[in-house]
Amino acid sequence: MKKLIFLIFALGLFGCNSDKVPSGIGEMQMSKDDKYIYFSYYDGRNASIFRVDSSGLNLNCIVSAKNDTSFYNPCLSKDNKKILFIGYANHSNNSSIYIANINGSSIQRLTNGNEMIWDAFISEYNNEIIYCKATEETKRSPVGSSGAHGFDIFSLNLDSMKIKKISNLNAYQLGNMTEFNKDSLLVYSYTNESGMFLFAKNNPDSLQRIEAKSESNELPNFYYQPLYSKTYQSYVFSNGYGLRVMDKSKTVRKTYDVPSPFIDCFCLYNTKARIFFTIEGDRCFYSINFDGTNLKKIEVQLPERKKQ
Repeated sequence: MKKLIFLIFALGLFGCNSDKVPSGIGEMQMSKDDKYIYFSYYDGRNASIFRVDSSGLNLNCIVSAKNDTSFYNPCLSKDNKKILFIGYANHSNNSSIYIANINGSSIQRLTNGNEMIWDAFISEYNNEIIYCKATEETKRSPVGSSGAHGFDIFSLNLDSMKIKKISNLNAYQLGNMTEFNKDSLLVYSYTNESGMFLFAKNNPDSLQRIEAKSESNELPNFYYQPLYSKTYQSYVFSNGYGLRVMDKSKTVRKTYDVPSPFIDCFCLYNTKARIFFTIEGDRCFYSINFDGTNLKKIEVQLPERKKQ
């Protein structure tokens, strides 16, 4: 859920005048060899894409924010040569998909910038980008800020640059997409109920809900930000305050609970059964094994936050 919450903050609260600036560590991904972590960082005015050693050393900004655009959601290609990210027009829901070399050079915008694109990644199976996009901007209450709703899933072929709509869901919220296999995506969705679902490309009108065996202890409505490890055949997700791992038998086990307040963002290592994560309001990074052992704190000298 953090990805959804972080984007709402980025598009709304970050535009308010306040001396109290949130931490701003955003979505992250490990390099394929687990040597580097790529993440977005909001400095109080804009968000940029950074890279740091997995030990917390050698921090570098590889894609700097522009005056009118912040960058979020870094995603690496399978060959580790390209990085994909989303650029949001400041104080707006309008966004674009961008791609660059892994070091941040040769940035190219792939979409027109007048859409509400929420989440995007490069497919492991073909030369295309999968992304979700909203079709409407509405308010849930008269006093609330407007938000993007009416989501569906699209693909952008990088050879032909043709866009194809691949779902007919019109979901109230949709995001946190990862590839479960060649034909299916693991997603977080909320319309009538929330949780993690499988989306089959050959069934564009529906989602298949994923439920654990231990429903009395783990309610599926509180399964947020789902990730799937193909290597370890495990689902990793947050229930807000903690991290959970569910094996292929659909048994959920607690990995870590935060004393306070919430799990922020997290990603999976590629070469080990381990999770890299942040905690809301904390400027450090953490990592832990799937089974809850060997918790490590990683300190990074992040840029000082700027008052607006």
